[in-house]
Amino acid sequence: TRELPLPEGERLVSVLNWRAALGRRGETRFADFARWRDEVRSLESVAAFHNVGRNLVTPNGSAEPITIAEMTPAGFTAARVPALLGRSFNAQDARPGEPGVLVISHSAWQTRFAGDPSVLGREVRLGERMHTIIGVMPPDFAFPVAHDYWVPLVETPALEQANPALAVFGRLAKGATMESAEAELATLGERAAKDWPETHGQVRPRVMAYARPFDGTDDVTWTWVALMQFLVTLLQVVVCANVAILIYARTVTRQGELAVRTALGASRRRIVGQLFLEALVLA
Repeated sequence: TRELPLPEGERLVSVLNWRAALGRRGETRFADFARWRDEVRSLESVAAFHNVGRNLVTPNGSAEPITIAEMTPAGFTAARVPALLGRSFNAQDARPGEPGVLVISHSAWQTRFAGDPSVLGREVRLGERMHTIIGVMPPDFAFPVAHDYWVPLVETPALEQANPALAVFGRLAKGATMESAEAELATLGERAAKDWPETHGQVRPRVMAYARPFDGTDDVTWTWVALMQFLVTLLQVVVCANVAILIYARTVTRQGELAVRTALGASRRRIVGQLFLEALVLA
């Protein structure tokens, strides 16, 4: 998997429930995230997010539907990228009852707010709630997955009760590896299977490269992709072999022609050049 363009991006990993019998991911809920965040020591800055759709309404009355990453504050800690202007949100901003805050991307700042240097402190409406812009991220920052707007994921009792599906990620702690983190999570997975047999009896926690859960593939898909690549490569080998045999046979039948051309003064370079061009057209 391509390394993320973030500081020590290779140590950023995704954590999810995995259905081994089906070779694909299962749902990762808020309760899973809370347990992993509180108990796993092989990971640090464990964070979670999900996408929410809102209408962004500015004071001039214009409205635009946008997709927002509702993310725990640890998400910015895991990314290790400071804001270009202002700041990202913190644990205080994610407490119940705190005023709504919004962080925007550099692209959104330029296109939606015309690069206004006084954008910090501006109030906008997201759905039914007012939010204050507190930060602008640097150019090309679109973490977690091509996002331009971020708001805190507030852990309220209602959220815990709803137990929504989330994407979970974090950083490998110093000295930890994917294998050690997964071994630690395996113990928690066994406990979860006992505590919630109906939902977790057939799933186990898994650690993988950060981008893997977002590329739309699973183990079954990767197997089919590898098989198709092998078959296509095999077909190419057969075609190339046939073309090579045809070129060799045609060259052998033209020995008389080549001898006459040589006798008439054609240089070896010119003859070889013509053969090369003919082979190139066939290729």
